[in-house]
Amino acid sequence: MLPHAHITLSELQRLVKETLHERFALPVWVSAEISEVKVNYSGHCYLELVEKGGDNGVPLAQSRAVIWRTAYSRIAGYFEAETGQRLAAGIKILAKVAVNYHELYGFSLQITDIDPAYTLGDMQRQRQQTIDCLRKEGVWDMNREVGMPAVVQRIAIVSSANAAGYQDFCKEIGKSPYRFRLTLFDAFMQGAAAEESIVAALCAVADRMEEFDAVVIIRGGGSASDLNCFNAYRLCTHVAQFPLPVLTGIGHDKDTSVADMVAHTALKTPTAVAGWLVERMDTIDAWLDNAALQLRDNVLVTSRAQELRLQELSSHLLFHAKGLLRQRGWPWSRCAKPSRPVPGISSHARRPGSAMRPNWSPDAPRSVSCGWASPSSARTAKPFSPPHKSEKATRSTSRSPTAASRAPFNTPKRNDPAMKEDTPFRIAFCVLCHKYTPVLAELVHQLDAPGNGLFIHVDGKADIGAFAALGKTGRVCFVEPRTKVYWGGFGMVESTLRLFSATRDGGFRYVVLISGDTLPLYPAETIRTVLREAYDRGRQFISANPSITPEEADRIRRRRFCPDKATFARRLLRIAMKCTMRADNPFFDRLPPLEKGSQWIAITDRMRDFIFDYLAAHPDFIPAFRYSHAADEMFFQTLICDTSFADRNTCSSLVYTDWKNTDSHPKTFTTNDLEHLAALKSISKEYPYSPLFARKFDDGLDIARYREILFGQGTKAAR
Repeated sequence: MLPHAHITLSELQRLVKETLHERFALPVWVSAEISEVKVNYSGHCYLELVEKGGDNGVPLAQSRAVIWRTAYSRIAGYFEAETGQRLAAGIKILAKVAVNYHELYGFSLQITDIDPAYTLGDMQRQRQQTIDCLRKEGVWDMNREVGMPAVVQRIAIVSSANAAGYQDFCKEIGKSPYRFRLTLFDAFMQGAAAEESIVAALCAVADRMEEFDAVVIIRGGGSASDLNCFNAYRLCTHVAQFPLPVLTGIGHDKDTSVADMVAHTALKTPTAVAGWLVERMDTIDAWLDNAALQLRDNVLVTSRAQELRLQELSSHLLFHAKGLLRQRGWPWSRCAKPSRPVPGISSHARRPGSAMRPNWSPDAPRSVSCGWASPSSARTAKPFSPPHKSEKATRSTSRSPTAASRAPFNTPKRNDPAMKEDTPFRIAFCVLCHKYTPVLAELVHQLDAPGNGLFIHVDGKADIGAFAALGKTGRVCFVEPRTKVYWGGFGMVESTLRLFSATRDGGFRYVVLISGDTLPLYPAETIRTVLREAYDRGRQFISANPSITPEEADRIRRRRFCPDKATFARRLLRIAMKCTMRADNPFFDRLPPLEKGSQWIAITDRMRDFIFDYLAAHPDFIPAFRYSHAADEMFFQTLICDTSFADRNTCSSLVYTDWKNTDSHPKTFTTNDLEHLAALKSISKEYPYSPLFARKFDDGLDIARYREILFGQGTKAAR
């Protein structure tokens, strides 16, 4: 047999080497995935490159590669600076390579450069591919549709025990006053094994899902490539379909992963997740406190209604018993014997022969039509319509009334028998407002207490429908008809008189006038205690100053026609009034000495009734102020100081207003001023009658901070 023609192995490999060198004489760009990377002690970097194909990731090609020490520091440093990560397994790269072949070591690639833009683009492509797949499968919104429990305290945490983000989360949770049960499911949060590790942790949580309210996935910030595992399809599909609500706090503010997009609630950082959980508990806690207060108030209202019902039944029973005894000719004195007090029935109701006094109750109508008249006609008083024709009336022109000419006013004494009546001590809070604000809602919320009545006058220019929410409580009454109030006009006085008139029925002992931008500095019960003591002493809280400048006197001396907004119709009216009426006030000389002060006053029921008696006896008083400017600052001060009551006036107001840094308008208190008001409150405790309220507050006031600083964290004012 003849021998075949052949070549040796070394000759074959030499031919292969020559062919490769001839074909790939210049470097080429190759895309591949790093499956393994190793840097040895000499500084050379050895890699295994692989190309995967199909959905199962089966390798289609594989090759060894090397980056020599002289180029490794340059290539690796540039790649890390651009992508934020080191060369590692699982990363796809675009490398510039030279083809090498060695007779002993075979085929290999020498990497001379790497393009980091390709790696970043591939990560973005994979991210978008994950989003498209999740949307196509219809699972994109599944976790957001899982209901979040009202109380979230049992929390499963997927994170690394050594991660800084996990430590920050636990520290923030530990600062809260609430008890959270935290269970850590340890997992790798970056690297090639991160995706599989996090998925395994989620599966472990799912096996014990009845033990938890929610799942939290947290880790600290990092590079885009470090967070790339949270864009992986397998991890994101587990998050999207998880049976419990998932909260994520992955990375920093600029990082948004696909896992964040499919989670129930995505927050920027682990600390933000902890803050969200604590804030949710604060909301629930405040809701429970409010529910408890509402329950208490409802119980009080119900019990009071039943008490009044028992009093009524007792009165009827007593009436019929007396009638029956009279029919039989038996004297009542023979049958009236002392009896043990009946719980829930006042001594007034038990006293034989005592008539039941009409009491204001939460069941009173929410809209009242108000007028004013003398006490004898108070029951049939018509709605207020100040007389215009009374300007022709004649009165004494003396402006310096003697003590004998002063209108009588009998202030109640501590031992006055009238003070021993059994009617509960009631306070009427009269509120002037022109718009619905959170401050007004909080004012009603704080003063809505048993024994209080809230009478609200809404500016006639405002939409009354916006105030409907305030009418939910039975203690709020909207005064009708409403007056259109303009700055500096007489409408302020007119609306105040309507409010005072509305309080005449109902047994209110004190009448407090405040504005809709006022808030209390003390709890409602403290206010009641102060006013009850002041009532015993006959105190009226009115600031009055007799030092009137000529400019201030001209506000009353000179008429000001239609001082409000100058619409076309009002311009015509102004012209007609100027042509038919004198510019100087013909009633000015008939007024007592002018006094000025704050319009926010607090007076007793006797002082209130006296005001209407005075106006009925002095028909020129209202016309004297009707066309004046800023009458609300002089009307009641001038009237009251024309009486023997003046020596009972405290010359102070219960409403604190800061005029220090302003000229024509008071300072508007914001959230930043609450600490100052709290300090003022503590200082004022040493004075017998310190301000109980403050105005005016900004509409954007943080109500939660107001309650926390003035009354205690998250609670309604104690009553």
